[in-house]
Parts: sequence; C-alpha cells; structure tokens
Amino acid sequence: MKRVILRMCNFASSLLLLAVAFILQAEIREAVEACPLRFGIFFGPERSRTPIDGRILLMISSDGRSEPRFQISDGPDTQLVFGKDVKDYGPEILPSSIPLSLAIR
Repeated sequence: MKRVILRMCNFASSLLLLAVAFILQAEIREAVEACPLRFGIFFGPERSRTPIDGRILLMISSDGRSEPRFQISDGPDTQLVFGKDVKDYGPEILPSSIPLSLAIR
C-alpha cells in the first residue's frame, strides 16, 4: 500500500514539475521575443581567413567611465559578462548563428 501511495505522489509531483516547466518556458519565450535588444558578434576576413576555435565574451556596462573589461570583478559593482564557446567560427558565419544565452555554462 505504501508503494502505491509513494508512486502516486511521485507521479503527481512529476506532473506538477512538468506543468511548471511548460509555463516557465512559454513566459521565457515571450520575454525573449519581446526584447528588442540583440547582439551579433562577428569578425571580417581581414582578421582571419580560416575558422577559429575559442570563447566569445560579451561585456556590457552601465558605467561609461572606462572599458567594460576593466569593470568585471566579483564585487557588488561588477558589470555583465556573457560567454560562449565556439568551434570553427569563421568570417562567413552569420552573427545570429551563435546566440548568446543568459545562462552561462
């Protein structure tokens, strides 16, 4: 009897978790579609004619006194930095083909 109750509880909690995930996914999608701000990061063939591997960093600052790269720290006044690993990223790649996400891995 305890096993049946435990299975029912596990099933109910799984359904609840699935419903919450579905609702959050829809809200996140709406927020992304409503956001007019987009970034494209690319380089021209004069930088490299062959594809490169590495990490793209996007640094954003609300403080215009110095470059954003000098404002990144682990303190409360730090600015934003987003990163994305890239492989075979070349000058012919369109900027929109490598989306930057708010979730950094």
